[in-house]
Amino acid sequence: MVSHQQTTPLVESCSRVVLGLFKVGDIVRFPGAGHHQVHGQVVKIHEDGRATVEAQGSQHCPLMRDCSLVVPRGNFSRSIVQRSVLDAIKTGRRCDIDWSGNCKLDGAASSVDGKAGSHWWKRLAVSEPLPQDCKVDCIEVEVEGMDQGWGNSGDSGVLLSVLRGPSGDSVEDTVTSVDFDRNKSKSTTHRLVIRDFTGLAAPQPGDRLSLTLRSPQWGGWTAYCASANVQVLIRREEEVPESGELQEAWMSSAQESLFTVWHRLRNDKLLQIDKSHLSIGRQRSQSVFAERREPSSGVDLSLAQLMARHEVPAACSLKAKPLFDKLDGNVMTVGAPADEAARRRRYDALRATVVATWEALQLKPELMEAVCTTYGESAAHCVFRWDRDVANMHDLVTGDRVGEDAMDAEGMVLRSLHEFRKQLAEHELHRAKAAAKNVDVHFESYFYSSLHFGLEEQEAALRDPNRLNYREMNLMSPECVQRSLMRAYSPGSIRAWLRKEILESTAEGAQARREKLLDWLRAHIPLGYQDQAAPSDRMGSWVFDQCHDEGYRMTDAALNFLLCRMRILDPSDVVRPGLLPERREPLREAKPAPERHAATQADLEEKPESGWGLDSMGGCRLS
Repeated sequence: MVSHQQTTPLVESCSRVVLGLFKVGDIVRFPGAGHHQVHGQVVKIHEDGRATVEAQGSQHCPLMRDCSLVVPRGNFSRSIVQRSVLDAIKTGRRCDIDWSGNCKLDGAASSVDGKAGSHWWKRLAVSEPLPQDCKVDCIEVEVEGMDQGWGNSGDSGVLLSVLRGPSGDSVEDTVTSVDFDRNKSKSTTHRLVIRDFTGLAAPQPGDRLSLTLRSPQWGGWTAYCASANVQVLIRREEEVPESGELQEAWMSSAQESLFTVWHRLRNDKLLQIDKSHLSIGRQRSQSVFAERREPSSGVDLSLAQLMARHEVPAACSLKAKPLFDKLDGNVMTVGAPADEAARRRRYDALRATVVATWEALQLKPELMEAVCTTYGESAAHCVFRWDRDVANMHDLVTGDRVGEDAMDAEGMVLRSLHEFRKQLAEHELHRAKAAAKNVDVHFESYFYSSLHFGLEEQEAALRDPNRLNYREMNLMSPECVQRSLMRAYSPGSIRAWLRKEILESTAEGAQARREKLLDWLRAHIPLGYQDQAAPSDRMGSWVFDQCHDEGYRMTDAALNFLLCRMRILDPSDVVRPGLLPERREPLREAKPAPERHAATQADLEEKPESGWGLDSMGGCRLS
């Protein structure tokens, strides 16, 4: 007999198994080489949906989707936030650059590091990599420097940028600039504080910060930087284990824990969004994002020849021709690489996407006018506008989706929710454009790069350096947009979307998607549900009696169960120590479900014989 004092920790342990809520220290099972099941202990849980598992003397990194929680040895934990100030860059070396590219360091002749457009530039300092397991809350930049004293155009100054990746092959992403402009400030001491670090643009662990002095090549122009300091406010979240140990009799409370969990899954106040499913890495590893299809032919043709071969109507041909001529001719445009070979590679990638779109257009000629019009409107703009419009037309014509028949249920749900978030973000983007009275493509890049909302557009936006012009213009508050999006993306709205798009949809392929979810439920019968019943009886009763109501509609509790197990919703508060309700009467062993035939579509049209009612749960009903 289990005492009441023992019941709560036992129920907590079983509840984590029911919901697949992993903790460091848990024993899990996952498929290894040759489809053999491997048992190991969780060492670390990653944001990209993977876990580091110690097994058989080596470490593995399986997707948590593929892991089953066997023994919940990990303790509950609470987060403690620690903040500290990091002196990232501190340099007192004076650097001078004049209009002809002459450079001095502390008065000694030196050389510039390069030229970008009409500006010479010299790297002043690079920080050490940012510490692991931290997030950047704020960056403060202080610079002592100025230009020659006239001009007042702000064309010289110091750039703060982030170097991402290995030191030998870094991608540089500009964060902000300290402009030398006496119309704004006559002081030679400049101070900037950047606080709105959200989305993929935020510096990440392992990134390095860089300061660069830039000066234009206009006659008589000079600029200097006498000293520069960069301080970073970083935040660490440490998980502190709660007290309590796993008892040997933890499985004895399986049925009671399932009752408690199911009851509490109906309360959205106990559910939070699991932000790991917003991870770009996790979504990419589970094939959520579209995959570009390589064109099957015509790569060596010019785009003009391609139009001629497919007999494009003259009116459409004239609209698309300006963009095609620029891509074929490697014509320089704003934002394109200055180096011809690099520009050719960039344009060839666009040409390949256009060819793939053109091939698909032969099966959808009704879209020809819209596609050519978009190409024509894009031709006069920058390369980033070309990227967006060429990609959008490809997606419009081809669908740009991997076949969902090859996807597992979790990947299918993640992809559907990505589309939901994309619609929410587009709504906020239109509101921001209206408020700012701005329709520039670079404003869109600034918008998406400022978000942490699990959108593929966030990565594409980072490739547009012109987005940074909007940081200083205060046309939008990224924090307010982020809060608005997260309010709209709630457990209730997620369920409503899945019902509309999958569970209650009449669109083509919807039935196949519903079957995927039913198959998922069959494969995830929780511990404590009629464990002694025959497998077929247990499965049929679980899927059709417990997870659907009398109208054969999947219940909110069942949907929340599914979303928690897929790590889309975070059920930590559902099973948090101290939050579980007391139960004074132990549950009796569940009876086997009434006999039913093999599960088929007809089961959905048949009235369920009994749920978790009085006859099967000792007077307790969970539906």
